[in-house]
Amino acid sequence: MIRLPLLLIALTFIAGGCFAEIGGAPEPPLDQRPSTPAGVKRAPLSNQPVSGGGVTFINFPVQKNISGQSSWGTVLTDIEKHIPSKYGSTYRDSDKITWGHETTHGINSHIRNYFNKTGKKANGFYVLNNKGVLVVEPNMRKSRVAQFVPQVLRGSRFSLYISGSMSWDDRPLYIWDEWVAYVNGGAVGVDLVKSGKWTGSWRDGVAGIVEFTAYAIATSLAVKQYDPQYYKQNKQFRQFLAWNMRRGMAIFREGARMSQFKYAKQDAFLKALQSDASAAKLRQEVKDLFGQAFLDEVIMGKKGGGGQPGNPNPNPNPNPNPNPNPSPNPGPKPNPSPGKDSDGDGVKDGQDLCSRTPKAKLVWMQGAWIGCAMGQLKDADDKDRDNVANAQDKCSNSPAGKPVWHSGQWMGCAGGEVPDKP
Repeated sequence: MIRLPLLLIALTFIAGGCFAEIGGAPEPPLDQRPSTPAGVKRAPLSNQPVSGGGVTFINFPVQKNISGQSSWGTVLTDIEKHIPSKYGSTYRDSDKITWGHETTHGINSHIRNYFNKTGKKANGFYVLNNKGVLVVEPNMRKSRVAQFVPQVLRGSRFSLYISGSMSWDDRPLYIWDEWVAYVNGGAVGVDLVKSGKWTGSWRDGVAGIVEFTAYAIATSLAVKQYDPQYYKQNKQFRQFLAWNMRRGMAIFREGARMSQFKYAKQDAFLKALQSDASAAKLRQEVKDLFGQAFLDEVIMGKKGGGGQPGNPNPNPNPNPNPNPNPSPNPGPKPNPSPGKDSDGDGVKDGQDLCSRTPKAKLVWMQGAWIGCAMGQLKDADDKDRDNVANAQDKCSNSPAGKPVWHSGQWMGCAGGEVPDKP
């Protein structure tokens, strides 16, 4: 929630006009992506769904040095390091989630005011880990978005940000500015809980993420109707919608399970987004843009996409030891030949840190993530290649290709497997 004095907000605009990735490799920079692998044909962007892998990021480096603030946690420290020192403590708050949220607004404003090289009115977003994003504003009014939000999804923030805040009506991506701030703020809360540094009482630390995810999709529907040329041609708009939707919903789901942030209203909101008839146009928009698998994974919460359920084991209380004499651990597979490129990603096996990259995925061509696509875990960190890190994987030798649990006491286990770790 923006709580700056209106005069300060106005002057900010007059002056200038993974949490980054959850669990695996970051997006390869544009200048490190290989050409299309041999034998793989890519359809034109207009004929295929996009899922966020093509966002153009700008490097937004640390703006000031901070040390000795371990109680802030990793994410809040990252955010505070990226607000230029000239802003002082303007955005700080005793509540660390609010602090992260408000400081994100300050950084976003700085990016759009001083880093916008598009030659057009654009909005800027800071998404952690030295990464910023610029998206040119569509030619429409923010107030157009309200009609695409069904009554059941008009949450507690709707009247203030969607139907209200008319001073921002010429900037429809003001809605996305709030969306990114809620995602970053939620990331602060989740990080503090996970690291044992949360000292506050219960609060709705991640509810704003799912609410603004719905508003972000509604923004896309409004743009499609009122600026169709932009909608068809602006790849950055579509790609960032997908990228931040996936990032935000992953943070939301992790936080929504924490006792500090559990909230019946946010659960009901998500259920309405997933199944209420009045929200069907929003779900269809996600499907039309990004495909059924993306809708299943990001909105419906089904791992693997394509209708695969998030829980691969149909029995919620499986026999804790269905096989008292399981087969011995087969051990690690031998290393592939160093001169080959077994997964066809353009990186030789001897250098490839992710030896089973899916075909046609863009990978890092050098550095600490060489051979890895966005979201992949390195071979050394994911022994059985189920996309669950070794340290969290309760079943360290899951069969190849089997869907596994991604949370809870059976994390990393496929249907019928027996955990081999406590």
